[in-house]
Formats: sequence, structure tokens, C-alpha cells
Amino acid sequence: MNKGQHAMIISGMLIALLAVAIPLSSESFAKPNCIPWPECKNGDGGSGGGGKTSFDFDIVLSENSVSIDQGNSDNITVTVSQKTGTGNVNLSAPNVPAGVTVSFSPTSSKISSNNPSYTSTMTIDVSSTGSYGPIEVQASGKGTTKPATLNLDVSDNTAPQTTINSKPTDPSNDNNSSFTFSADEPATFECSVDGSNFAACISGDSFGPLDDGQHTFQVKAIDSADNTDSTPASYTWTIETSLPTPDDPVIVAVGDMACNTSPYTSSTCRHAQTSDQMMSINPDAVLTLGDNQYQNGEISNYTTYYHPTWGRAFDKTYPSPGNHEYGTYDAAGYLDYFGTRTGDPQNKFYYSFDIGSWHIVSLNSNCSEELVGGCSTNSPQGIWLKNDLETHNNACTLVYWHHPRYSAGSHGDNSKMDYFWQLLDANNVDVALAGHDHNYQRFAPMDLTGSADPNGVREFVVGTGGKSHYSLNSTDNNLEAFNTSTFGVLKMTLHDTSYEWMFEGESGNVIDSGNYNCNVN
Repeated sequence: MNKGQHAMIISGMLIALLAVAIPLSSESFAKPNCIPWPECKNGDGGSGGGGKTSFDFDIVLSENSVSIDQGNSDNITVTVSQKTGTGNVNLSAPNVPAGVTVSFSPTSSKISSNNPSYTSTMTIDVSSTGSYGPIEVQASGKGTTKPATLNLDVSDNTAPQTTINSKPTDPSNDNNSSFTFSADEPATFECSVDGSNFAACISGDSFGPLDDGQHTFQVKAIDSADNTDSTPASYTWTIETSLPTPDDPVIVAVGDMACNTSPYTSSTCRHAQTSDQMMSINPDAVLTLGDNQYQNGEISNYTTYYHPTWGRAFDKTYPSPGNHEYGTYDAAGYLDYFGTRTGDPQNKFYYSFDIGSWHIVSLNSNCSEELVGGCSTNSPQGIWLKNDLETHNNACTLVYWHHPRYSAGSHGDNSKMDYFWQLLDANNVDVALAGHDHNYQRFAPMDLTGSADPNGVREFVVGTGGKSHYSLNSTDNNLEAFNTSTFGVLKMTLHDTSYEWMFEGESGNVIDSGNYNCNVN
């Protein structure tokens, strides 16, 4: 065999070996193994130097930079398109900074060849000013996507709204006029009177002295971003110093009143006569000190005996219950008759209100009854009273209930009211009123231990509404005045910093009187 034949044999053997190792089909050459050949396409799973990353979704935002006013929201349209395959696509924004809230509607949707894309509304809420971003918006499903990014610029362009909360009466007889005001966000204020230049002011400022005649007050709020209320709050009023000064409020207080004994005698069931004296005074308010209707506070007796007499002042009566109200289960007759005047909610039995410059508190001293709430430190009524008095301890204050803390009458002292008395002493309360003992007693101001203290609480026992009379069973060094034989009412005039009292008999005769300064002077 010559050299030429030998070479041909070797070449043939190599070709045969290659044919076995690599099948020579047209498909093998139609699609390369995608080492970076020019024919390779994204998504073909290629690898090697120079290959591109594959993306299954496209995500596009209608805006990539957004300016939002603080406290407002903005909507952006998100469009998601799937390049290949079928499946659900979910939207998310995983790196949202604090102060920014992002939501999508809808959050996900199925994409296929029949539905190659979907749109979602992206809602952005921002609570504080600043620049935020980039915030990534991602789509996930059968594959991955390059996130779209969003940058936010948040500024405060909204002006505050101003409100006048308190103002002078119209007309007013005071040449100095005070106003309180507020805004719907933290702000400073500028005020103007009668068209003067706006100047810095604070809520509670007084303006004056102003001449008699018509005046206009304006106030506008300015927030930390220097946004100014363009429509200032305004109030116009007239000053007439010739107007009479309004009388200070007058109250009438008494307990142990109506009963159903007939015929009435000079020593029992004189509620009609005491109510006539109340009507002649024409008070601004009537405080009942419990045992308003005997014998057991039935609604039928309230309607028949109390209503035609003391009920004539129903619309200005502020009741408190006594032990005889609980002759019916849970004081049902008392609640049925007085309704919402017993407090809110109705079955709470204790409440407070203001008369003139005075703060008035009505309590339930039937401490063990089921719906009362107790009279101890941790009882609902005790907790409420502590909070109420601490909130109003800069005002002249009067508190009333049925069972007196201190009494020289037959019922005597009531230690169950000790915690309430401690709260009264600690919060500068001026006057405490009670009934229960059917007589009149006035004590000197006392401290939390019941010792005389000129800055303490003065107690009146006024159980003289008409039921009957009780004698005194003991003496008390702090008892300044008493009467055990006269039916009558306690009349009090509540001045801004002091008070006057008169114990008036059913015929109008004055049995006891005096005046005293409030503890908050």
C-alpha cells in the first residue's frame, strides 16, 4: 500500500467516527448551542462570555418622577407585559421608605397570548415632606423582570383652616374681648381687629379696650411650611357698655322631698309648699339631693306627687338619687322619670356640668348598688370623679350627693364617702351638699380629716324638702348653724370667685345666710 492509499483509509475512519459522535442533521446546524453566536437570542438559555440577561416581563410606569402635596395621594398607571409563556403576574414595591404607602389595584392578573398585558393603578400616600426614591416596582411570576423605578418629591402646599372656638356675646357690655381659636394642623396665628394689620397672636388673647359700637375680629393660621389661610376666620359683634351686667346664676338645692301622705300636715309632706318657694326664687338650676320621691321612688308616685310640684322645674333640674329611690329595683322609677337628666349614659348615675363660671358635679352615694360603680379609689365612679375634679380644679366647684360625709343628725357621719371627700379636699372644691338627715346643717370649711380649715370644703346638709323632720343626735365643733323644725330650700348665688347662701323657709323667711370666697382665688 502506497502512502496515498494509507492517507485515504485514515481519513475515512475519522469521518466515520465523527458521524457516530455528532449526528449531522440540519437541525443541529439551524440552532446553535448559544455560546455567543450571532444567531443566539435573548431567552434561549445561552451562557458564556458576552451573553445578555433574560427578562420575561416588561414593566412600564406612566410617570417615573412624581410631585405630591403632603397628606394627599397620587395614582400612577403600571403596565405589565409578558414576553413568553402563560401565568399570573404579581406587582409589589418591596423597598417603600417610612412615611410612604403604596398599593396596587389589581395586585395580580393572568397573562397569556390572548391577554399579553395588563394595567394596574398604583396609589401612593405620603404623610411627611421630603424626597423619596428610587422606589422599585417589581413584577413576579413565571420569571423575573427588571424593576421600574419611581422618585417622589413631597411638599406642603395646603394652607391650614382656622376656626374661632369662643368669642364675646353679641351684644357685649365688655370693652375687652377675648377669643380662642384653633387650626386643623399645628400652626401659628395672626389676628386683626377692625381691619388693622395682622399681627402675631395666641388663642385666649384679649383685645381692647374697644369703643362702643360694631367690631370685626379676624384670625388666620400659618403652618410650618409658611402656608397661610387665605380665608381668615371672622366674627363681628357689637359692644354696648350701657347694657346691664347679667346676674350671677342662682341655684336651689334640697333633698328628701315628695311623699304621698294625704292630707298633708304641718310636719310632713310639705313638698308642695317648698316647691312654691323654689318657684318664687326662679333659680337657674335646681339640684335635688336624693330621696326625691317617697316611699320607694315608684314612677307612679313621681308622676302623681313629684311632677305637679317640683316637676314644674323639670327642665332645669339636675337630680341625684337617694336610698329611697332604690325601693324600686335599680332605681327604675328615678331613671324613668328623669331620663337623660340623670347623666349620659342614663344608667351611670353621676355626671358634671357648668353653671356660669362654676363647675358642678352630681354623684351617687348608694355605693353598694349594682349599677352605681362604687365609691372607692378603684371604682368606676371614683376614677371618673378624680379625673373630672383634676380637670376643673382651677374653677369654683360644688359637688352634691345624698349621704353626708359629716352630720350631727340621727344618721350621723358616712365613712363610705371618705374617698370622695379626700378628692374634694385635694382639688380645692368649695361646697359639698347632701340630704338624708331631715334637717338643715351648715359646717365650717373642713379638710380631708374633717378638721376646720378655712381653705377646706364647706358642707351643707339640706334634707328639708318636705318629708319630715329629724332632730340632732350629736354635736360637732365644726357645725356653725342648724335648724330642725323648718321645711325650706337652700338658695345659693354663684359669683365668679365667691358664693352667697340663704336657707329660706317655705314661707320665704331667711333662717341662715352668709357668703364666702372660693378656694381658687
